[in-house]
Amino acid sequence: MNSANQFSEREEKYNNIIYYDENIDHCRSINKDSDYLERQTPGAFILCTDLESLSLVKNEILKEMEKDEKITFNLITSGSSCTKIMEFLKEDKNFESCINNVCIYCFKIEKYIPLKNIYKKIHDDIYSRRHKVAEFIARSSKREIKPFPLTKLITYEDYIKIQKRRHFKISTFYGDLNPESYQKYIKEMNSLIEKKSESNELMKDKDNIFKGFLSFDFQADIKALDILIINKFTKNSFYTDLNKFLMNSMEFYDSIAYFAARLMYGLK
Repeated sequence: MNSANQFSEREEKYNNIIYYDENIDHCRSINKDSDYLERQTPGAFILCTDLESLSLVKNEILKEMEKDEKITFNLITSGSSCTKIMEFLKEDKNFESCINNVCIYCFKIEKYIPLKNIYKKIHDDIYSRRHKVAEFIARSSKREIKPFPLTKLITYEDYIKIQKRRHFKISTFYGDLNPESYQKYIKEMNSLIEKKSESNELMKDKDNIFKGFLSFDFQADIKALDILIINKFTKNSFYTDLNKFLMNSMEFYDSIAYFAARLMYGLK
């Protein structure tokens, strides 16, 4: 899932996070914290455990910033790595300028409080609790930030907790060519589209999205219907919003699963 594809000109708050921690002896806890914090980040989340990998990340970020200066980041760092990474930032003013705020995530807060007097981007964001770091992410999210384009991977843990039951629901509708099912779920889909339109969460115009789903109506033989559905799919009348519904919405999920299954059946 490319996070850049989710961005539109609507007034939503986004954030890009670099999480830097060199304590690889505690890699299990780092990975656990990363999984949690990534779920709290409305944009790109990048974990680095050494300056070599951060240098590669820096080059990619600067390339994107040349195209759009709104692609900025906030930084979370361990206490033991803080001075090292702050000095690294100072070596490249362009990269330093794309970091808005710095948060220290550590065990002993009092040990690192003096750093906020040395590095102005730290402010008072020094925490020992994970949920406080998540609050920093929410607080530093801005409408002015654009997501850094990044291929977002779904972890096995996320799959078991979320995606597995969604895929099971889709599978229950696979091959359902009952016109009564269509009539039921097109009404639910219309309600979902109207609700998302009112909250300004749609990627496309609501009328075009709904017309795209109307192409699933059983007004032609199955072969012609499959061609019509695929035609609407490739023209992206409903594709972007259906994908977003699949990833982010549990409301009216039966209708979402129904149309996803119909699309998969038609493509096959």
